[in-house]
Amino acid sequence: MKSIYTRFVILIFIVLIIPFKGLASHIVGGSITYTYNGGSNYTVMLKLYRDCSGIAFPASAVIVVQQANGSLFSPTRNFTLPGGAIINIPPILPPCATSPSVVPCVEERAYTATVSLPSAPGGMHLYYSICCRNGGITNITTPASAGETFYAFIPCFRSVWAEDFTLPNGTIIDAGPTAWTRTLGVTPPVSAQVNGNQFEITGANNGSAGWTSQVISIASYTAGVNLSVNASRLGAMQAGDSLKIYYSLNGGALVLFPVNGQLLGNFATPSFATATGLIGTNIQIFIRTKFNATSPASEVYILDMVTVYNNAFLVNSSPSYTVLPPLLFCSTNSFSINHSASDIDGDSLVYTMYTPYNDVPAPTYPDNVAAFTPVTWVAGYSATSPFNVGGPAVTLNPNTGVMTGVANSLGKYVFGVKCAEYRNGILLSEMTRDYEVTTVTCPPFVPPAPIPGANTPLCAGQTLSLTASVVAGATYNWSGPNTFTSNVQNPIVVGVSTLATGIYSVSATVTGCTGSAGTIAVTVNPNPTAPVAGGNTPLCVGQTLSLTATFTTGATFNWTGPNSFTSTLQNPSVA
Repeated sequence: MKSIYTRFVILIFIVLIIPFKGLASHIVGGSITYTYNGGSNYTVMLKLYRDCSGIAFPASAVIVVQQANGSLFSPTRNFTLPGGAIINIPPILPPCATSPSVVPCVEERAYTATVSLPSAPGGMHLYYSICCRNGGITNITTPASAGETFYAFIPCFRSVWAEDFTLPNGTIIDAGPTAWTRTLGVTPPVSAQVNGNQFEITGANNGSAGWTSQVISIASYTAGVNLSVNASRLGAMQAGDSLKIYYSLNGGALVLFPVNGQLLGNFATPSFATATGLIGTNIQIFIRTKFNATSPASEVYILDMVTVYNNAFLVNSSPSYTVLPPLLFCSTNSFSINHSASDIDGDSLVYTMYTPYNDVPAPTYPDNVAAFTPVTWVAGYSATSPFNVGGPAVTLNPNTGVMTGVANSLGKYVFGVKCAEYRNGILLSEMTRDYEVTTVTCPPFVPPAPIPGANTPLCAGQTLSLTASVVAGATYNWSGPNTFTSNVQNPIVVGVSTLATGIYSVSATVTGCTGSAGTIAVTVNPNPTAPVAGGNTPLCVGQTLSLTATFTTGATFNWTGPNSFTSTLQNPSVA
């Protein structure tokens, strides 16, 4: 009896010391998105999908928020999202298909809240992990014990100078675009050099060393700059050991970084040192290390992510997927699945396949790039061939997010699609979604979803031209906003209003069998009001004519007049 009691107590103790994380079974997929509301406020949404036969959705979800180096903010910025209404996702059987013996039952729950997340150098990493997936998944190993992690990144500021030490081991000076030097003290340490894409300073009795960046011009950043350095240690440091991080503005005195600029003894590792809102013409970063008289070579200071950021806040909302993939699609027949997303900032979106993430261990962030432990594919499957052993691979259009291919056999399959957003050619963030689908038996031919097109965006009053790719022998079925329908392959709508904004879908029917629909989003913008024109008339011959137009936010102007006069200025002059 005593033995049983002891084991019971030990079991309870183990349960209590294990950190809490999301736990449910039969998770089918999900994603994290956010919308910027101004100030430091964001509306964050986590969407989870679960098999109806599994454990219930969690009542709430804790989103972990980490700094650029992966450490938690102090005080913590983690927050809890309350769960919303649970929605059933209908398993639509493909046209003419044979229903599977067990029809998938999937529910969606959105967790959302508006939270305060003040801007931070290097941005913020958001993630949520939960276990576990469906046990019957075909293409990954041990699916019943494999979890999921959903991730989003808030960039905050744009990097303008960064040294991540992606240099050969042993490098002690860099004359490249981000130049730096290292110096040794009167008593040098054992070594001070690049090792494993980091800069390491290895201890020695009374050893000291320094690292100094080039003089960095910041004159063009009128709102100022922010600075960051990621510092960590190996071994147990001693009293008298120190790592100090300074900046010099406009060649002035050295100033310690206000946050973690002085790291003494056994400091918390890693520590993210920052300085913000520095305005001037140039700046230089200095790092100084010192070991005491008994420091062994097992003590090592590690430096990474020495970065200067533009202090002009980068307003950004994440992309958001607009269409949910079907739960069922045909095996042995070609398919087309829309994974397109929308972005309210108008950023360029690029789509790629990726291997879905497991829930353990927690992600890391080398050089401020999220790294996750992926699920393990069954031999022959991969990120680009998630439905077939050894291929053929699926094709994901990087510009539209439309995935096409063939699944050769029946089963339950997991896959992942990543959407990256770019602004002026610079990567801002990436949004991921993994999902589970079931293939079903279909007749030899089901028409594929036509690929739709449209001359969007439009202005009110213009003609909307819709197009659908050719499907041999097909008739077409269009539907859309404002009760729009058409059986023409490429219909047009004359004189559209803003009510025509929304999602249009088109399917093809061949010999009585209708395939799945392709969708496209159309935007019809209202016309701007006419500007009020003015001028300094009447004039005498030889005087200068000055024309004016009232300002409309975001407008360009087009003037025409006598004597072939044209201008694109708001307020042109004619000498």
